[in-house]
Amino acid sequence: MLRKRERLARARDIANTRKTGTRRKDENFSVTISKRPTGDTSRATVVVSKQTARKAVDRNHVKRQVREIIKPHIGKTSGPFVDVVISVKKPALAKSYSALKVSLLALLD
Repeated sequence: MLRKRERLARARDIANTRKTGTRRKDENFSVTISKRPTGDTSRATVVVSKQTARKAVDRNHVKRQVREIIKPHIGKTSGPFVDVVISVKKPALAKSYSALKVSLLALLD
């Protein structure tokens, strides 16, 4: 789990990031990144819709995997700090952890 200060939790912050940020996509993820004008760390959130995975168990499983992938990277940035919204797409549910890691880190770099 991400530390509290590394979580992008407020709905208005997520909406603002989606509105003003730049989007990168591949078959597994859609990543929106927005620079933070203030703050002492980067923040991230993972979104998995019910259309992507019907069962809560599946949604939570992929969220945990993605959080573990980004955990070492989100707190290590020295600046500029950013807000990141990671939306998971349906093909990601069938991928292995290592395939998800390669895909997501390519989008974040």
